[in-house]
Parts: sequence; C-alpha cells; structure tokens
Amino acid sequence: MNLDGGIEQVRIATFDSEPLGRLSQQRLQEEGIPCVLKSLGAGSGAWGGSVFVPHGLYVFSRDRQKAIGVINGTDSQGYSTDSDAVVEGTVDTGASEGRGQGIGGLLLTAALTLLVVVALSALYTTQR
Repeated sequence: MNLDGGIEQVRIATFDSEPLGRLSQQRLQEEGIPCVLKSLGAGSGAWGGSVFVPHGLYVFSRDRQKAIGVINGTDSQGYSTDSDAVVEGTVDTGASEGRGQGIGGLLLTAALTLLVVVALSALYTTQR
C-alpha cells in the first residue's frame, strides 16, 4: 500500500488475535517506530468484535528491519521473541494457516452435523 508521500506500508507480522498484536504494537511504539494493527478478517462489522480475528502489524518500509528486530527480541530493551506471531524471517510458531478452522469452518461443521442429525432422525421416525 502506498501513501501520499510515496512511503510504502509493509506487513511484518501476523497474530492470531488482536491482544497479541497490540503487545507488539506497543513494543514498536516504545521504540519510536510508527505502526498500525489491522484486522485481516471480516473485522468488527461481521461478528460484533474483532478480538479473535487474525491481525497484521504494518510499518513503513523504511522501518521494516528495525521493527523486525524489535519483534524478534533484538531491540535495545531486551524483549523476548513473541511466540504467537509469524514474523518475516522467523519460524512460524502460532498463526499459520491450518492451525485451526476458524469461525467459518466451525459454523460449516456445525451446520453439516445438524443436517446429518435431522436426516437420521427423520429416517429413524419413518421406519418405526
């Protein structure tokens, strides 16, 4: 994404939830790195809250390397690596695809299960 000044924003990390992302956002802000945390899912309009939706952490491209260092724990304040983030250049430790079905997969599974139960119930009552 390009801004008016020609400075590009880049995503440096993905988090499973908003609270985990906010922790790293605060780390970057303490180091003086401008950043923004954005919902990667439907956001608050779909479910009434975006707390448990994956979030991406974005910084200006000029701050990318410094920000990755802060998130990885190599900053001046000695923060440790955030184990629930997928940060560029690190091993995926939590927010990878396939980790869970998400709310959409859960709703689909519940609907199919209900459909099977109703069909079996109808079949059982007609055979009595």
